[in-house]
Amino acid sequence: PSLVINICADCNMNCLYCPEDSDGHKIGGENLHYICKEDYCDIYSVKQLVEKFGNHIKRHNEKPVLRITGGEPLFGSENIKRTLEVLKVAKRDFGRIVLCTNGLSFEMAYGYDTKVWDSLKRTLLLKISLDTLDEDKFQLLTGTKAWNLEKVKRAIIFAANKGFKIELNVVATKENLSDVNDVLNLFGFAVAHELVGIKILTVNDFGGNVTYEQSEAEQTYVSTQLGLLINELLCRGFEERGVFLN
Repeated sequence: PSLVINICADCNMNCLYCPEDSDGHKIGGENLHYICKEDYCDIYSVKQLVEKFGNHIKRHNEKPVLRITGGEPLFGSENIKRTLEVLKVAKRDFGRIVLCTNGLSFEMAYGYDTKVWDSLKRTLLLKISLDTLDEDKFQLLTGTKAWNLEKVKRAIIFAANKGFKIELNVVATKENLSDVNDVLNLFGFAVAHELVGIKILTVNDFGGNVTYEQSEAEQTYVSTQLGLLINELLCRGFEERGVFLN
């Protein structure tokens, strides 16, 4: 049994495949559209929900799972503080905590309260988004400056060296699958830094709220490239495992 908490709706990236807000604005990147914070649940209510859910599931001899996402839950001091408040409550009752992040602000967030982060290493899985190691494709896909790629990579290495479990989230698109070796390089990066795995996702239209479109021919192309990728991975000795959280 799992509980998903969207800490915020704003983000410091502007990915092609992410949804727009209710007014038709992309909610991240260079021209950041800030969501009205008054619409957020107050943190006291969120903490109560997390605590009550955890206690309820434990009474039924289950291990509750908490997934924290956004927007970007580590974007800005306010969201970092909200995330840490939830983590403090969750670490008592939840057998597994999944934090979805783009990684840009992880090092800063870790510095806010190292004791809390370090106490979560056994139960926390960091799911960090990284679609490519190519600067040009990274800039195109994320809507941010190319140099942010190095910042994300540095954050992943930093977290791995601190002993956190990390899984990469990779969205398969016609851009990053134009060269299968580009995605294979991500697997090499994951192996080099002893990450726990990679999850490849296909584009989600979020109920028709995403303007990123692929023609039927492009969808066929992506499917074909994914097949080539899987075959190459099997040839290299990688194993396909069941996903932890769908």
